[in-house]
Amino acid sequence: GFIDPNYMQTGHYDAASDAYSLGVTVLMLLTGWPAFEAGNTVFDRCDGEDATRVADRVAGWPPEKAAEVLRVGLGLAEPRRRARMQVSDALAALSRLVDAEAADAVAPANVVERECLLCMGAPKATRLGCGHSTYCRPCLQLALSRPNPACPYCRRPVVRHAVVEGDDIAQQNTFVMPIQR
Repeated sequence: GFIDPNYMQTGHYDAASDAYSLGVTVLMLLTGWPAFEAGNTVFDRCDGEDATRVADRVAGWPPEKAAEVLRVGLGLAEPRRRARMQVSDALAALSRLVDAEAADAVAPANVVERECLLCMGAPKATRLGCGHSTYCRPCLQLALSRPNPACPYCRRPVVRHAVVEGDDIAQQNTFVMPIQR
């Protein structure tokens, strides 16, 4: 993470220190710039600037979303601790952006969204005993051929007799079976 200047001066760590670190990270994501360059922090370079000037052009940020991300990043990375945005307020603002983006997004009907974690080229066609859908059939065989195969998500052991296969698994809702004790 990035060290809050207040923490460096006082040695006191609190939620505002986390906010600072998150703010620097948000600004770096928006701009594509390093945290510190040529004697200036990313906060210094963004403060007072228009979002369309600082947002990474390669990322293609829509202007209104870039402006909100910039507002949140600057609020969190504010050097004056008492003026710093609360993490909960930042989370709410970023969640609204994500929700708005999800509402606007429409996936093409012919795109398979859930790909095999190993080859990334075929749809998932297996569900492990733990409930995670992870591999296409050929990659499952490869995973089972390794010593002590484990689910890449939860690290539970994979046993062949507990694997469910089917071409429709990639289209099923994701779920995880409860742990049986």
